[in-house]
Amino acid sequence: MKSKRTIVFLLLLFFVMSVTAVSAFTPEPTYYRGYSGESLKKWQAGLKENGYYHDTIDGIFGPATEKAVKEYQKHHSLKDVGWLGPNTQRLLFSDTTWVTWIDWGGSINP
Repeated sequence: MKSKRTIVFLLLLFFVMSVTAVSAFTPEPTYYRGYSGESLKKWQAGLKENGYYHDTIDGIFGPATEKAVKEYQKHHSLKDVGWLGPNTQRLLFSDTTWVTWIDWGGSINP
């Protein structure tokens, strides 16, 4: 009986943690070359933390950001289109530490 309760507890715990992790991310609008704004900085910081972006974090989606996004997409078997859409955002969010994310204006509970 005790082992059954333990299994049920662990399953419930796993479920709650899964729901929490999924709800922590909501995709933003697609970012593409020419975009500029404060909200792009957290994505540039994430690309930098993961070794793809080597320029200044400035909130401008220029050639360096586009190159970094394409490299990230290619490395993660995504179509390397160069814009930062929902699929790329979801992966990059999961690859980036929360400290970097929050430091650059991101929210873990949108």
